[in-house]
Amino acid sequence: MRGLLDSVQGLLPTGIALLVAAAALGQGHPLNVSRGRPLQERLTQADVIAVVEVAGFPPGRIDVTTREALLGELPAHFAIKRSRSTPPPLAVGDRALVPLRGARPPYVLVDQPAETIRLTDATAETRWADAVRGTLREQENPDALADLMLGWVDQGPAALRDTAFASLLPLLRASPALLERVALDRAKAATAEEGTRDARAVSAMLARMSPAGLDRLIQGLAGGSPLEETGLSVALRAGALANHAELPRLFARAVRAENAELRRAAVRNPSVIAVLGASGEAQLRQLAEEDPDEAVRRAANETLGRLHRARR
Repeated sequence: MRGLLDSVQGLLPTGIALLVAAAALGQGHPLNVSRGRPLQERLTQADVIAVVEVAGFPPGRIDVTTREALLGELPAHFAIKRSRSTPPPLAVGDRALVPLRGARPPYVLVDQPAETIRLTDATAETRWADAVRGTLREQENPDALADLMLGWVDQGPAALRDTAFASLLPLLRASPALLERVALDRAKAATAEEGTRDARAVSAMLARMSPAGLDRLIQGLAGGSPLEETGLSVALRAGALANHAELPRLFARAVRAENAELRRAAVRNPSVIAVLGASGEAQLRQLAEEDPDEAVRRAANETLGRLHRARR
Protein backbone atom coordinates (compact mmCIF):
# COMPACT_ATOMS: atom_id res chain seq x y z
CA MET A 1 0.00 0.00 0.00
CA ARG A 2 2.82 2.40 0.89
CA GLY A 3 4.43 2.13 -2.54
CA LEU A 4 1.17 2.80 -4.33
CA LEU A 5 0.40 5.79 -2.12
CA ASP A 6 3.85 7.17 -2.89
CA SER A 7 3.09 6.83 -6.59
CA VAL A 8 0.12 9.18 -6.37
CA GLN A 9 1.29 11.65 -3.72
CA GLY A 10 1.73 15.09 -5.23
CA LEU A 11 -0.63 14.16 -8.05
CA LEU A 12 -3.82 14.96 -6.15
CA PRO A 13 -5.13 16.33 -2.86
CA THR A 14 -4.47 13.80 -0.11
CA GLY A 15 -8.02 12.48 0.13
CA ILE A 16 -8.32 11.87 -3.60
CA ALA A 17 -4.87 10.27 -3.66
CA LEU A 18 -6.03 7.78 -1.06
CA LEU A 19 -9.06 6.98 -3.16
CA VAL A 20 -6.92 6.42 -6.23
CA ALA A 21 -4.66 4.11 -4.26
CA ALA A 22 -7.63 2.14 -2.93
CA ALA A 23 -9.09 1.82 -6.40
CA ALA A 24 -5.79 0.70 -7.86
CA LEU A 25 -5.63 -2.02 -5.24
CA GLY A 26 -9.11 -3.15 -6.18
CA GLN A 27 -10.57 -2.20 -2.77
CA GLY A 28 -14.27 -1.45 -2.82
CA HIS A 29 -14.68 -1.98 -6.56
CA PRO A 30 -15.57 -5.03 -8.64
CA LEU A 31 -12.72 -4.32 -11.04
CA ASN A 32 -9.20 -5.49 -10.49
CA VAL A 33 -7.25 -2.44 -11.61
CA SER A 34 -3.94 -3.47 -10.19
CA ARG A 35 -1.69 -5.22 -12.69
CA GLY A 36 1.65 -4.62 -11.00
CA ARG A 37 4.20 -2.15 -12.22
CA PRO A 38 3.65 0.18 -15.19
CA LEU A 39 4.13 -1.66 -18.45
CA GLN A 40 6.68 0.87 -19.72
CA GLU A 41 8.83 0.24 -16.64
CA ARG A 42 8.79 -3.51 -17.19
CA LEU A 43 9.62 -3.23 -20.89
CA THR A 44 12.62 -0.98 -20.29
CA GLN A 45 14.14 -3.76 -18.16
CA ALA A 46 13.91 -6.29 -21.00
CA ASP A 47 16.64 -7.30 -23.42
CA VAL A 48 14.22 -9.31 -25.55
CA ILE A 49 10.41 -9.48 -25.67
CA ALA A 50 8.35 -12.19 -27.33
CA VAL A 51 5.01 -13.89 -27.67
CA VAL A 52 5.65 -17.55 -26.86
CA GLU A 53 3.86 -20.86 -26.43
CA VAL A 54 4.80 -23.06 -23.48
CA ALA A 55 6.15 -26.45 -24.58
CA GLY A 56 7.25 -28.03 -21.30
CA PHE A 57 8.75 -27.72 -17.84
CA PRO A 58 12.10 -29.48 -17.46
CA PRO A 59 13.70 -28.96 -14.01
CA GLY A 60 14.23 -25.26 -13.34
CA ARG A 61 13.22 -24.27 -16.86
CA ILE A 62 10.29 -23.33 -19.08
CA ASP A 63 10.71 -24.57 -22.63
CA VAL A 64 8.91 -22.32 -25.12
CA THR A 65 8.33 -21.90 -28.83
CA THR A 66 8.63 -18.41 -30.30
CA ARG A 67 5.45 -17.18 -31.94
CA GLU A 68 6.59 -13.59 -32.50
CA ALA A 69 9.67 -11.62 -31.45
CA LEU A 70 8.75 -8.05 -30.48
CA LEU A 71 12.20 -6.90 -29.38
CA GLY A 72 15.52 -8.51 -30.25
CA GLU A 73 16.24 -11.76 -32.06
CA LEU A 74 15.19 -15.12 -30.65
CA PRO A 75 15.58 -18.76 -31.73
CA ALA A 76 12.52 -20.77 -32.69
CA HIS A 77 12.78 -22.72 -29.43
CA PHE A 78 14.47 -21.63 -26.21
CA ALA A 79 14.41 -21.91 -22.41
CA ILE A 80 13.46 -19.49 -19.64
CA LYS A 81 14.60 -19.89 -16.05
CA ARG A 82 11.77 -21.00 -13.75
CA SER A 83 11.68 -20.25 -10.03
CA ARG A 84 10.61 -23.25 -7.97
CA SER A 85 9.22 -21.08 -5.17
CA THR A 86 7.40 -18.47 -7.29
CA PRO A 87 6.77 -19.90 -10.77
CA PRO A 88 4.63 -17.99 -13.27
CA PRO A 89 1.03 -19.29 -13.55
CA LEU A 90 1.49 -21.01 -16.91
CA ALA A 91 0.71 -24.51 -18.22
CA VAL A 92 1.80 -26.46 -21.28
CA GLY A 93 0.05 -25.02 -24.33
CA ASP A 94 -0.44 -21.56 -22.82
CA ARG A 95 0.58 -18.53 -24.81
CA ALA A 96 2.18 -15.58 -23.05
CA LEU A 97 3.88 -12.28 -23.71
CA VAL A 98 7.23 -12.35 -21.92
CA PRO A 99 9.73 -9.52 -21.35
CA LEU A 100 13.07 -11.25 -20.71
CA ARG A 101 16.52 -10.36 -19.42
CA GLY A 102 19.76 -11.88 -20.62
CA ALA A 103 22.09 -12.08 -23.58
CA ARG A 104 21.23 -15.70 -24.40
CA PRO A 105 18.99 -18.55 -23.20
CA PRO A 106 18.03 -19.47 -20.60
CA TYR A 107 16.55 -16.01 -20.16
CA VAL A 108 15.18 -14.53 -16.92
CA LEU A 109 11.58 -13.31 -16.67
CA VAL A 110 11.20 -9.58 -16.01
CA ASP A 111 7.62 -9.95 -14.77
CA GLN A 112 6.63 -11.14 -11.32
CA PRO A 113 4.16 -14.06 -11.25
CA ALA A 114 1.20 -11.71 -10.65
CA GLU A 115 2.25 -9.67 -13.70
CA THR A 116 2.30 -12.64 -16.08
CA ILE A 117 0.64 -11.74 -19.38
CA ARG A 118 -1.23 -14.89 -20.37
CA LEU A 119 -2.87 -14.59 -23.78
CA THR A 120 -6.30 -16.20 -23.78
CA ASP A 121 -7.12 -15.94 -27.49
CA ALA A 122 -5.98 -14.53 -30.83
CA THR A 123 -7.56 -11.14 -30.13
CA ALA A 124 -5.68 -10.79 -26.85
CA GLU A 125 -2.46 -11.84 -28.56
CA THR A 126 -2.86 -9.15 -31.22
CA ARG A 127 -3.89 -6.43 -28.76
CA TRP A 128 -0.99 -7.11 -26.38
CA ALA A 129 1.58 -7.33 -29.17
CA ASP A 130 0.35 -4.01 -30.56
CA ALA A 131 0.45 -2.51 -27.05
CA VAL A 132 4.08 -3.51 -26.58
CA ARG A 133 5.11 -2.19 -30.00
CA GLY A 134 3.32 1.09 -29.32
CA THR A 135 4.87 1.46 -25.87
CA LEU A 136 8.36 0.89 -27.23
CA ARG A 137 7.69 3.37 -30.04
CA GLU A 138 6.22 6.14 -27.86
CA GLN A 139 8.16 5.70 -24.62
CA GLU A 140 9.88 9.08 -25.06
CA ASN A 141 6.59 10.89 -25.85
CA PRO A 142 4.36 10.97 -22.74
CA ASP A 143 1.35 12.51 -24.48
CA ALA A 144 1.33 9.95 -27.27
CA LEU A 145 1.95 7.15 -24.77
CA ALA A 146 -1.00 8.29 -22.65
CA ASP A 147 -3.26 8.36 -25.72
CA LEU A 148 -2.12 4.84 -26.58
CA MET A 149 -3.03 3.66 -23.07
CA LEU A 150 -6.43 5.33 -23.20
CA GLY A 151 -7.07 3.17 -26.24
CA TRP A 152 -6.36 0.13 -24.05
CA VAL A 153 -8.96 1.39 -21.57
CA ASP A 154 -11.55 1.74 -24.33
CA GLN A 155 -10.80 -1.43 -26.27
CA GLY A 156 -9.43 -3.93 -23.74
CA PRO A 157 -9.01 -6.82 -23.25
CA ALA A 158 -9.60 -6.71 -19.50
CA ALA A 159 -6.02 -7.36 -18.37
CA LEU A 160 -4.68 -4.70 -20.75
CA ARG A 161 -7.31 -2.24 -19.51
CA ASP A 162 -6.18 -2.86 -15.93
CA THR A 163 -2.54 -2.43 -16.96
CA ALA A 164 -3.41 0.91 -18.57
CA PHE A 165 -4.54 2.31 -15.21
CA ALA A 166 -1.27 1.44 -13.44
CA SER A 167 0.78 2.57 -16.44
CA LEU A 168 -0.93 5.96 -16.70
CA LEU A 169 -0.26 6.97 -13.09
CA PRO A 170 3.44 7.94 -13.46
CA LEU A 171 2.68 9.86 -16.67
CA LEU A 172 -0.08 11.85 -14.98
CA ARG A 173 2.02 12.51 -11.90
CA ALA A 174 4.77 14.00 -14.05
CA SER A 175 2.55 16.38 -16.05
CA PRO A 176 -0.31 18.47 -14.59
CA ALA A 177 -1.36 19.48 -18.11
CA LEU A 178 -1.59 15.85 -19.20
CA LEU A 179 -3.47 14.99 -16.01
CA GLU A 180 -6.06 17.67 -16.72
CA ARG A 181 -6.50 16.59 -20.34
CA VAL A 182 -6.85 12.91 -19.48
CA ALA A 183 -9.26 13.54 -16.59
CA LEU A 184 -11.58 15.63 -18.75
CA ASP A 185 -11.42 13.13 -21.60
CA ARG A 186 -12.21 10.25 -19.25
CA ALA A 187 -15.11 12.12 -17.65
CA LYS A 188 -16.67 12.31 -21.09
CA ALA A 189 -16.00 8.60 -21.70
CA ALA A 190 -17.35 7.61 -18.27
CA THR A 191 -20.67 9.35 -18.87
CA ALA A 192 -21.19 8.22 -22.48
CA GLU A 193 -23.47 5.40 -23.57
CA GLU A 194 -20.79 4.05 -25.92
CA GLY A 195 -18.17 1.57 -24.81
CA THR A 196 -18.19 -1.22 -22.26
CA ARG A 197 -19.18 -1.14 -18.62
CA ASP A 198 -15.61 -1.87 -17.48
CA ALA A 199 -14.17 0.83 -19.75
CA ARG A 200 -16.57 3.39 -18.27
CA ALA A 201 -15.63 2.26 -14.74
CA VAL A 202 -11.89 2.73 -15.28
CA SER A 203 -12.60 6.02 -17.05
CA ALA A 204 -14.47 7.23 -13.96
CA MET A 205 -11.46 6.37 -11.79
CA LEU A 206 -9.24 8.44 -14.08
CA ALA A 207 -11.75 11.30 -14.37
CA ARG A 208 -11.85 11.98 -10.64
CA MET A 209 -8.09 12.62 -10.53
CA SER A 210 -8.49 16.34 -11.21
CA PRO A 211 -11.10 18.78 -9.87
CA ALA A 212 -12.27 19.62 -13.39
CA GLY A 213 -12.56 15.96 -14.33
CA LEU A 214 -14.44 15.14 -11.14
CA ASP A 215 -16.78 18.08 -11.72
CA ARG A 216 -17.60 16.93 -15.25
CA LEU A 217 -18.08 13.35 -14.04
CA ILE A 218 -20.50 14.30 -11.27
CA GLN A 219 -22.36 16.81 -13.43
CA GLY A 220 -22.85 14.15 -16.08
CA LEU A 221 -24.02 11.41 -13.72
CA ALA A 222 -26.27 13.73 -11.74
CA GLY A 223 -27.73 15.13 -14.94
CA GLY A 224 -28.91 11.90 -16.55
CA SER A 225 -25.93 9.97 -17.95
CA PRO A 226 -26.09 6.17 -17.50
CA LEU A 227 -25.52 5.09 -13.90
CA GLU A 228 -23.40 2.01 -13.20
CA GLU A 229 -22.25 0.68 -9.86
CA THR A 230 -18.50 1.36 -10.00
CA GLY A 231 -18.72 4.77 -11.66
CA LEU A 232 -21.41 5.82 -9.20
CA SER A 233 -19.33 4.68 -6.21
CA VAL A 234 -16.27 6.52 -7.52
CA ALA A 235 -18.23 9.74 -8.09
CA LEU A 236 -19.99 9.62 -4.71
CA ARG A 237 -16.83 8.97 -2.71
CA ALA A 238 -14.71 11.55 -4.50
CA GLY A 239 -17.63 14.01 -4.46
CA ALA A 240 -17.96 13.61 -0.70
CA LEU A 241 -14.25 14.30 -0.18
CA ALA A 242 -14.51 17.39 -2.37
CA ASN A 243 -17.87 18.42 -0.83
CA HIS A 244 -19.13 18.82 -4.37
CA ALA A 245 -22.21 21.01 -4.81
CA GLU A 246 -23.93 18.41 -7.01
CA LEU A 247 -23.45 15.55 -4.53
CA PRO A 248 -27.03 15.83 -3.14
CA ARG A 249 -28.52 15.64 -6.64
CA LEU A 250 -26.38 12.64 -7.59
CA PHE A 251 -27.25 10.81 -4.37
CA ALA A 252 -30.96 11.53 -4.82
CA ARG A 253 -30.86 10.15 -8.35
CA ALA A 254 -29.02 7.03 -7.21
CA VAL A 255 -31.40 6.15 -4.37
CA ARG A 256 -34.37 6.50 -6.75
CA ALA A 257 -32.83 4.15 -9.33
CA GLU A 258 -34.80 1.05 -10.29
CA ASN A 259 -31.62 -1.03 -10.12
CA ALA A 260 -31.16 -2.23 -6.53
CA GLU A 261 -27.37 -2.50 -6.98
CA LEU A 262 -27.22 1.24 -7.66
CA ARG A 263 -29.27 2.01 -4.56
CA ARG A 264 -27.03 -0.26 -2.50
CA ALA A 265 -23.88 1.42 -3.90
CA ALA A 266 -25.31 4.81 -2.94
CA VAL A 267 -25.90 3.92 0.71
CA ARG A 268 -22.73 1.99 1.51
CA ASN A 269 -20.37 4.91 2.19
CA PRO A 270 -20.85 6.77 5.50
CA SER A 271 -18.71 9.71 4.32
CA VAL A 272 -21.31 10.51 1.65
CA ILE A 273 -24.12 10.55 4.22
CA ALA A 274 -22.01 12.61 6.63
CA VAL A 275 -21.45 15.29 3.98
CA LEU A 276 -25.14 15.33 3.04
CA GLY A 277 -26.10 15.86 6.67
CA ALA A 278 -29.65 15.55 7.99
CA SER A 279 -31.27 15.21 4.56
CA GLY A 280 -28.95 12.37 3.58
CA GLU A 281 -29.51 10.56 6.85
CA ALA A 282 -33.27 10.93 6.49
CA GLN A 283 -33.13 9.34 3.02
CA LEU A 284 -30.91 6.60 4.41
CA ARG A 285 -33.36 5.81 7.23
CA GLN A 286 -36.22 5.64 4.75
CA LEU A 287 -34.29 3.15 2.61
CA ALA A 288 -33.37 1.11 5.68
CA GLU A 289 -37.05 0.76 6.54
CA GLU A 290 -38.87 0.75 3.22
CA ASP A 291 -36.64 -0.32 0.32
CA PRO A 292 -38.12 -3.41 -1.39
CA ASP A 293 -34.68 -5.04 -1.69
CA GLU A 294 -33.34 -6.80 1.39
CA ALA A 295 -29.69 -6.17 0.46
CA VAL A 296 -30.34 -2.43 0.17
CA ARG A 297 -32.12 -2.34 3.54
CA ARG A 298 -29.26 -4.26 5.14
CA ALA A 299 -26.61 -1.96 3.61
CA ALA A 300 -28.51 1.14 4.73
CA ASN A 301 -28.82 -0.20 8.27
CA GLU A 302 -25.11 -1.05 8.35
CA THR A 303 -24.23 2.50 7.30
CA LEU A 304 -26.56 3.94 9.94
CA GLY A 305 -24.80 1.78 12.51
CA ARG A 306 -21.38 2.99 11.41
CA LEU A 307 -22.52 6.61 11.60
CA HIS A 308 -23.94 6.03 15.07
CA ARG A 309 -20.71 4.42 16.32
CA ALA A 310 -18.63 7.26 14.86
CA ARG A 311 -20.59 9.79 16.93
CA ARG A 312 -19.92 8.08 20.26
